[in-house]
Amino acid sequence: MKTTSQLVIAYLNCKYKAYLLTTDVAIEPSNYEAFLQSQAELYAAAATNALLAPDNIGVVARNKPILVENLKEGAAVVLDVYIENEFLAINIDGIKLAHGESSLGPILVT
Repeated sequence: MKTTSQLVIAYLNCKYKAYLLTTDVAIEPSNYEAFLQSQAELYAAAATNALLAPDNIGVVARNKPILVENLKEGAAVVLDVYIENEFLAINIDGIKLAHGESSLGPILVT
């Protein structure tokens, strides 16, 4: 079984829910959980607009795997990407370029 973003978030909120997700027990989201999800989607849309609007910034990738090479291209913002291998599947909502040093070279992502 892969460790996913959904599983990590479920574990942080409720260890039992995370356990149920690992055993593939079907769980219907509660009304409150559905409300929180809709609020998170609204917030994500507003945050994306706020990140891209000021300078009409270009985006290096959306809804695809992200690689170190993509980060080295120098785009100011990377949105809605994921990292996946045989054990892990994690979604990354956004990465914004910050100048400085990092293990990737003369860039720092925050």
